[in-house]
Amino acid sequence: MNDALFIAQVLTTPPLRNDYFELIGGLSGGLSATTGGTATLEVGSSAAPGGSRVLIPLTLKNITSQAGVGVYEIRVTFDPKLVKVESVQPGARPFDRPPVYRIDNGNGLVALAGYHTFAPGVRTDTVVANLVATTLGPAGKTAELKPVVITLSDVLGNAVSAGAVIGNLTAR
Repeated sequence: MNDALFIAQVLTTPPLRNDYFELIGGLSGGLSATTGGTATLEVGSSAAPGGSRVLIPLTLKNITSQAGVGVYEIRVTFDPKLVKVESVQPGARPFDRPPVYRIDNGNGLVALAGYHTFAPGVRTDTVVANLVATTLGPAGKTAELKPVVITLSDVLGNAVSAGAVIGNLTAR
């Protein structure tokens, strides 16, 4: 979680202090610093003609955190012979600010992180970011988009256990 909180601190204007993560909003509803719960990150799937650009959503689902998700750090790997990631776009509110990201198409990797400072955090299925990708493969070839959740935390700083669902991008 330190990396994701560092990114949150760097992007926030005015900067947050180093020793706390300031929440905006009220923590009504009896939220307490307990377990962060669980969630699943699902990478969307798409099929498009070779050379086409598609939007691939990264969606948090089945969130059990009472406080709600506030911070994520994700990596997605893919076959660079079949997919080229062009950019990463914001997700749905409250993850509607541009995430911090790095694309390495040569090695088939995109790393991204985002946060919000609203409390409570996200407790329903929400798109946290979208990958803009181009299909490179010949018709019939499918590339897996494999997610790894590095950090997922609720708005109180508790770790949220995360499973992941692989997406596919198929050239047709």
